[in-house]
Amino acid sequence: VNFSKLKKLGITKEYLKQYCSDVLEFIGKDKYFTTFSLKKNGFYHELDELGFDDYFYTSILIEDKNRISYRRIGKNKLMYSSNEGSSFEVFLENIVYQQEKLYIEIYELNDLLKEKYNLQFNISELINSIKNTSMHYDPVSKIVFADYEIYYEVI
Repeated sequence: VNFSKLKKLGITKEYLKQYCSDVLEFIGKDKYFTTFSLKKNGFYHELDELGFDDYFYTSILIEDKNRISYRRIGKNKLMYSSNEGSSFEVFLENIVYQQEKLYIEIYELNDLLKEKYNLQFNISELINSIKNTSMHYDPVSKIVFADYEIYYEVI
């Protein structure tokens, strides 16, 4: 969609900036999100009435480089409500640390990423990403632990 088409619809650059501001107000500072997770968590904006796909809205958001950083994850983009850079590995660690027991089964983690953020992986890709963190993956139990201490406590 080019900007001249948006102008015909009454969409200005200021309106698009306000859309980004509204998203950031909804999400909060230093949070990971995708366009899918925004909608799933109840975010709605008048701009949604245009009926474009998630790629359009994501493209608007990632242009706000002063307030949003992102990483390409497969066919999706994981955004972070800060310009300080995003890290998929830190994102994964945050998810595991949010678990009550500080560990999660690898298939459950994969399902959570798909259901909550529309991020899809094969398990080996996910395991390789986990290996680049301070977390511990046990291939026998197929569980991701927040760290080695948690692993030794549970085992």
